[in-house]
Amino acid sequence: MGMGMIGGCGRCPVCFGSMCHGQAIFTAECSHTFHLRCVPGNHVCPVCSARWRDTPSSPVTPPASVYDDDEPPLVEGSPAHTPIGGGRDAAAAAGGLLVLKTHCEYPALPKAAARDGFAVLVHAKAPAAAAAEATAARAPLDLVTVLDVSSSMQGDKLALVKRAMGFLVDSLGPGDRLSFVAFNDYGRRLIPLTRMSEDGKAAAKRAVESLVASGCTAIRDGLDQAAMVLDGRRHKNAVASVILLSDGQDNCSMPAHRAFRQGNRAAYMANNHSYLVPPSFVRAGCAGGSSTPVHAFGFGTDHDAAAMHGISEATGGTFSFIENHEVIQDAFARCVGGLLSVAAQNARVALECLHPGVRLRAVKSGRYESRIDAAGRAATVDVGELYADEDRRFLVFLDVPVDEAAAATRLLKVSCTYRDTATGQSVDVAGDDAVVQRPVEVAADVPPSLEVERERVRVGAAEDIALARAAAERGAYAEAARILDARRESLRRSSPALAGDAMCAALDAELHELRQRVSDEREYRLTGSACFLSGMSSHSQQRGSSVRLSRPLSGKNFGGVGSAMFTTPAMRKMESLSEMAPAAGADGEWEQGRRRRFSATVVYDDDDKPMGSPPAPESGNGVLVLNTHCEYPSIPNGEDREGFAVMLHVKAPALVGGESRRSGLDLVAALDVSGSMAGDKLAQVKRAMAFVVDRLGPGDRLSVVAFSDEARRVTRLTRMCEDGKAAAKRAVESLAAAGGSSATDVRAGLDEAAKLIQGSRHYNDAAGVVLVSDGHGIGTSATGEDATSDGRVLVPPFFLRDGGWRPNPVHAFVLGAGGHGSAAMHSISEATGGTFSFVEDHAGVQDAVAQCVGGLLSVTAQGVFIDVERWFPDVRIRAIKSGCYKSRITSQSCDSSEGWVSVGELYAGEERRFLFFLDVPSLDHAGNTATYLFKSKCNYLDMVTGQVLDIQPADVYAEVRRPVEATDAAPCTEVKRELLRVEAAEDMALARAAAERGDHAEAARVLDARRETVSRSAPALDGDAGCEALVAELGELSRRVADEQEYRRTGRACLLAAMRAHALQRGGSAMRLSARPLSAGGCPVSSAMFVTPAMRRMEKVSEMLRRQQQAPAMAMAPPPPVNGSRAVAPRSRLEARLALAAVPRLSVLRKYRRLLLRR
Repeated sequence: MGMGMIGGCGRCPVCFGSMCHGQAIFTAECSHTFHLRCVPGNHVCPVCSARWRDTPSSPVTPPASVYDDDEPPLVEGSPAHTPIGGGRDAAAAAGGLLVLKTHCEYPALPKAAARDGFAVLVHAKAPAAAAAEATAARAPLDLVTVLDVSSSMQGDKLALVKRAMGFLVDSLGPGDRLSFVAFNDYGRRLIPLTRMSEDGKAAAKRAVESLVASGCTAIRDGLDQAAMVLDGRRHKNAVASVILLSDGQDNCSMPAHRAFRQGNRAAYMANNHSYLVPPSFVRAGCAGGSSTPVHAFGFGTDHDAAAMHGISEATGGTFSFIENHEVIQDAFARCVGGLLSVAAQNARVALECLHPGVRLRAVKSGRYESRIDAAGRAATVDVGELYADEDRRFLVFLDVPVDEAAAATRLLKVSCTYRDTATGQSVDVAGDDAVVQRPVEVAADVPPSLEVERERVRVGAAEDIALARAAAERGAYAEAARILDARRESLRRSSPALAGDAMCAALDAELHELRQRVSDEREYRLTGSACFLSGMSSHSQQRGSSVRLSRPLSGKNFGGVGSAMFTTPAMRKMESLSEMAPAAGADGEWEQGRRRRFSATVVYDDDDKPMGSPPAPESGNGVLVLNTHCEYPSIPNGEDREGFAVMLHVKAPALVGGESRRSGLDLVAALDVSGSMAGDKLAQVKRAMAFVVDRLGPGDRLSVVAFSDEARRVTRLTRMCEDGKAAAKRAVESLAAAGGSSATDVRAGLDEAAKLIQGSRHYNDAAGVVLVSDGHGIGTSATGEDATSDGRVLVPPFFLRDGGWRPNPVHAFVLGAGGHGSAAMHSISEATGGTFSFVEDHAGVQDAVAQCVGGLLSVTAQGVFIDVERWFPDVRIRAIKSGCYKSRITSQSCDSSEGWVSVGELYAGEERRFLFFLDVPSLDHAGNTATYLFKSKCNYLDMVTGQVLDIQPADVYAEVRRPVEATDAAPCTEVKRELLRVEAAEDMALARAAAERGDHAEAARVLDARRETVSRSAPALDGDAGCEALVAELGELSRRVADEQEYRRTGRACLLAAMRAHALQRGGSAMRLSARPLSAGGCPVSSAMFVTPAMRRMEKVSEMLRRQQQAPAMAMAPPPPVNGSRAVAPRSRLEARLALAAVPRLSVLRKYRRLLLRR
């Protein structure tokens, strides 16, 4: 993300809008620049988390409730609005009438025989599109396109979406109006509802080209903006619709987290996503009502298919799944082709029984609401909107009585009322009555109607697709496959299929593809669920949707049955125009007749299948623990208190039972093998990888990627059985440093890692990437290292943190001094939720990696989400200090009454501490002796049982006593320690900002002042271990930033490691320094406070093995001088380090200082 002003203009990191001269701009002490309106009242930088001393105070303008600045449509009398006449004649002149037909299951029934459940097919076909002057004859469109621009949309994804939006703009006529909405952390309207004149099209294209991907995914906020655009219109075109595109899960919108707070987690997991839909978009449920359909497009394999399908279901839109990014334009084109050809609205089909003895038993109408009256003599089906040439088929089941007196029985009368969009007139049409002949006898071999049988087969297949999905959702994949196989066999034996019916052939291909996608859990989670939902959407409303796969498993170009049966000529024509549309080449020129390929689609799907998991135990390793601590135990009854601190303490369950009770791990090691890694560096990395291989269990899987100026996969994702371990060690040993040291393509290495995890056909519950590099050639430019560069451009979108259940953090390790690429490597870890480690002495890389892997092998909770709700009515949440974890304060009526923190993944025994700052009111009378401030609860996925747990302890209240008079109670040590730690972390960010602009004296002064404050605090004076470690850390960092040369050599990396440890509250970011600490501590607080027992155990094992390996070298070293004698030649620094390697780490520094004194 670009910060600051470049060439007179820049981009605000909060709203992503342009910052140019003439606007109100705020430049903070940390040098980051914002719109003044975007940061009023802030005390902490949204970019670097530095604490501001001087803060902006401009009031925020309340957002508009609706947008009423839409551009008026074409004036009355323009071709798109000219009435042609009234009633049926006008509709016929405009392009024809809707046609109704009926087909009986059999042409005849015996006179003396009654038949229950006799099927009649009612077929409605919309008027055809006008052949000439299509724009003049069709209804104009109001379209709002809602685009996901969260961080996962970076790179080719956003470029392809921009191209698709350009095609959409060019496809609209001057009578159509378009508005763009973009959303990430929140939704924002890019342009008002604008007529697509030449000027309007140019403005729309400029708005789309300005989009930059960053932030989280707030789908509801984006849809709210779209609702404001359409609800606030002063003028209305005949047709209105919304197109929604997202590649992620809603992890930011308020309604999503409100659903968690309501405790209805089961309903959330059961795909009840109604909270994402604005009320004005919900279908009215009758033909006379109006609603706005949302056509949802799920982009890639990480989107929430259930949520997107739920949105389309609730609004009457379609759901399309686009795995293959490069054809997104074609999928949009098909949808827009339909929207630009709407021929009928508010269509309602009426059914009436003619013979007095006929009764309506049932109507199969899919998603369209049908009603049968109490007497069973009449029914209606609310069809709603129809595109030109679109068909609807409904199966009506009748009870037919004996009729010996007549030669034929008149069963059913059908009619339809609809609004013709071209004329604006209401039209009534009637179809032929359904009549069955009644001879005395009927031959037994009379075949049923092919039309009726075809629809019966399709409806049966759609019902079985839904049943198979339900089985897959509960984990019964074999049962799901069996259901589809049985339906496919039944289909093949049906009379339409035997007659060579094209629809049956397409349906057979669809069932085969879905069967392939449901037979494997991994494939179902990646693509199968979305394929099922898209197919169900298409069948339920008989409308074409899109399924665009990168790898059709049936060996065919699968696009869903809607491609063959439900796609209209207008949709097909628009899709053909998209396929032939010119695409922008790399040089900006237009290339006619062929597509630009943004990147080659390479998928690694040859991963080993993990071990079969044992049955999940009924209980896991225990439950996550929540505690609260108030800053002071009491507040006087008559006083109010602003900014009263309450600490929420979260501790993950311990890991009990060893290997059998932990989740399997999918680990990818991305290793730098550029020229600068030659020699001992690469040898130490190989030794570290051999250690990791030995520590992994048979349920874990490992893949190795090597990169220099290009990347390659060294091993596939292989299970760590004995053979797998041997193969992994051989592969690592074969690595050789090659290429120059000036160009290290980390992005290529991470791309390979992303392909390995994303393309794998199976998966373990825990996953992670270990990235090891010496940083040479990373983040460099012609003028040297750009320490402020945003390393997120090096991260594949798949790895960007979006709050999903299964994170893929990249844990970055920088080897050696020199500061090479440390800022970029830190940004990579920050963007993915991983740790950042600086290993100055590359001999310690094994210990550093061991500590990290120890944590990865002990994951006990994922998707941890903490919810806080105020208990006392007038308490307000003022702020939340949550480090790098997403948090938000929410309101029910602008009263800041609720808040949440999204924590994500926790290792066994790991702790998180979050500070909530509250405004506590005074009490009206002295009868109240205590105030319950708020109540907290937590949802998370237990990694042992696989269950989603709701932790709502009855006693987790933040309670403060309310005596009549003030007492001299001391502040809570837990809260005070956390306040000191958070403030120290903020000062570290300020010190780094000062050092980066060359003010090293100011950087050292900031750290020294904070060190002095911590050392004089009550917890430190009482001997608190955390404060003592923090004092040592601040002293070490101060010495490393005071000198410019030392800062560039080690200081920058040390600061970044410390900042990451504090922001994440996770160990593994320990500085592995050479035996030359500049202070008596030399060790960050993360080693003392954030390292879990599992991480510490793994590190101890590594140290012990490393000492054993170095023992021969130690024995060859000369003895130390005795009795103060200086006759013995002094050792080299390397010899001294080797000699000291066998003693415990805590004594290394003391021994080395004594050695220096002797010398």
